[in-house]
Amino acid sequence: DRQDLAAASASLEEARVWSGEESDNPGLSRLAGQIHLNSGDPAAAAAEFDREADLLKRARNFWPLPSALARAGRAYGEHGNWEEAANRFYRGARSALAHGKHGEAETLAQSALEAAGHVPSGEGDHIMGLIDELLDELSDGTTPAP
Repeated sequence: DRQDLAAASASLEEARVWSGEESDNPGLSRLAGQIHLNSGDPAAAAAEFDREADLLKRARNFWPLPSALARAGRAYGEHGNWEEAANRFYRGARSALAHGKHGEAETLAQSALEAAGHVPSGEGDHIMGLIDELLDELSDGTTPAP
């Protein structure tokens, strides 16, 4: 409810003050994204989840990256930005596949395909091609070298 969101927002701001405004803590960005999502602001949530993913990459902490990208993809989808949603799901699927998480990669690739299906005809051809290629790799069990 509103009181819980207000309390969570206040706690987040306090944590950011203690850790510094430009904190490299992906957990704070994840929390901020969830608060924005629960407050009905998926665009702000997507930006925070993108920041979380970026911080994880910079810290070379790749294991949770697919989940962070999936959160961003869902937020972009809620905002109606289907091309960005498809992109985040695709990148999450690639990351999951690179770490041997085949089930998660398949789920994220299907989410990417679904999101790309909402992109107006002709505008999402590039991402659709990448997703199709990834789905082919997943179905035949091949993973190209990085």
